Amino acid sequence: MDLVIQKCTELGAEVFIPYDAARSQGKLDASQARKKQERWQRISLEACKQCMRPQPMTVASPASFVDLVTAESVEGPRLKLIFWEEESATNLYNLPGLADASGVDIILGPEGGISREEIEIARAHGWQTVSLGQRILRAETAAIVALTLVQYLTGNLS
Repeated sequence: MDLVIQKCTELGAEVFIPYDAARSQGKLDASQARKKQERWQRISLEACKQCMRPQPMTVASPASFVDLVTAESVEGPRLKLIFWEEESATNLYNLPGLADASGVDIILGPEGGISREEIEIARAHGWQTVSLGQRILRAETAAIVALTLVQYLTGNLS
């Protein structure tokens, strides 16, 4: 997780929300979660200094999966993408509206993946499932790849 926080900061993510999914490993109690959040915020600040980013990425308190997918954006409508290893038809290359999106929210699953039931809840709340291709990537690799591709395709890596 430390690596993901560091790289998401470097790549320009604005907010990072850790969440508990059905297949998440290592559930944290409230005290552990607070300490982790503080650590991750420090890592984000260090990454900002290293890459000369003026605004740090916000590391939010951990949320449940349901709370994450049902939350409304305060910034208005955004494209909501959930990367899922069982998606076969839609990828970023053929996703309509990505280049014109005013903002993009991304969800990636834990090492065990996102359950079909969780996907159905997300879809019911406007999330679009997307594939990263045929390879099954480790969670940290998938996060870096997905964010990089979205940033590139939306013109935010220029």
